Amino acid sequence: MCGCAAPAAETSQKQPSDTWMQTYYQHPSPERFEAEIRNLQRAGVLANEKSFYPTAAFFGRLFAANNDKLQGWMSVIDSFPEGDRNVFIVALRWANTPATEELLKKYASGEGPFAKYCDRIRAKTPPDFKALTSPAPPELDGCWGSFFATGDKDYVLSVIRCAAAPEPQANADRMSRMAARWSLKSLCRTHPAIARIEDEFYKAASEQQKKSLDESFPPDKKEQGQSKTHQATEPPAVRKLLEQGLAYQNQGKTVEAEAAYKQALSAAEQAVGTDPVAITEPLVALGKFYLVQNRHAEAEALLKRALEIDKKQLGARHMNVAFDLQAIVTVYILQGKSDDNIEACAREAVEIVKAHCGTDDPVYAMVGLLTLADALSQRKKYDQAEPLYKEAIAVLEKKCPPGPSPLPSVLNHYAKLLHETNRETEAKTMQAKADAIEKQAR
Repeated sequence: MCGCAAPAAETSQKQPSDTWMQTYYQHPSPERFEAEIRNLQRAGVLANEKSFYPTAAFFGRLFAANNDKLQGWMSVIDSFPEGDRNVFIVALRWANTPATEELLKKYASGEGPFAKYCDRIRAKTPPDFKALTSPAPPELDGCWGSFFATGDKDYVLSVIRCAAAPEPQANADRMSRMAARWSLKSLCRTHPAIARIEDEFYKAASEQQKKSLDESFPPDKKEQGQSKTHQATEPPAVRKLLEQGLAYQNQGKTVEAEAAYKQALSAAEQAVGTDPVAITEPLVALGKFYLVQNRHAEAEALLKRALEIDKKQLGARHMNVAFDLQAIVTVYILQGKSDDNIEACAREAVEIVKAHCGTDDPVYAMVGLLTLADALSQRKKYDQAEPLYKEAIAVLEKKCPPGPSPLPSVLNHYAKLLHETNRETEAKTMQAKADAIEKQAR
């Protein structure tokens, strides 16, 4: 939900998306809660770990503002699978009102893994997204989710302060600043309210803060005396089409999904102007769709095109380049390739992520270590891959943020290596550990 804005349009209940959430602050409509969460549930948003923070933050603010509706809303949520209910349990805690605390207490008093999960969440201190000093990327997502629910500019200011900070010393802080800049730039394009908040901050900012923000936004509009944040290089139609493509894909409607993704790419190409980076998102979306459909050659061509654009426009050491390389390595693995190129791409991704995040960040574990370990396993270099899997597991066990964990995925990848090296007992232990974590999360 965060980092990519959506147009203010009615959401069809037959085509689920999170547009309702992103435009709620403009048109508050709590009466649509039941229909919209069912749409989100069908689209897979509620169980998606990437959207956990903004979704929990959004509903946390809705719960806090609508205590009189909580009982009815939770009766609908109670009909969902536990994996789709977890985000609402966190939302209840983050709402932090007597009514939500009473509900959490009731859920935690039950039996079984779900009650234990509720009890753990109840014991945690809710974050104050308005007062974050050095927010991690998931917390930035929480700021956006809170803003979309309320329109309160203080949540946006938390992101802006992070984006306007001087060059941090710590790698994790540099990653947060980069994430803040990226999401701010993206959302300013299609949310004028966010652009106005950024403009107001900029007028009163220090010279150092202005310099940092100027690095985030192209200077050409500023030189013309216009707001630097209103460069609408990605038209609202592109965002809407991408959301429709994802919704269709989650529903198994592959023909409709492909058509929506292709239309998004075409719309971006026609409107791109002087910002070629605006077409990389639909390129990657369509490429990953083809990946799932086992259309590997088409996926490879699109993802390589996105990589070429990102390297040229953003620089060879930009984090987007690392994400592109990770996707290309995945394509090579699925194609059965095991030449030098797959390893070279993975090592390049590792170096980029390491420079941005350091070696103790979950992003480094997933985008860097796991990618290289998989590439080395593909090349049968098991002795080199195994320590990387172990390092990734250690990082995630120590640093993984709240919400659905990527750790089971890494454990399963490592279990595959153990299986391929005829260490069946160890492989079964790894798989059992992964299953236990997933079961606990549900």
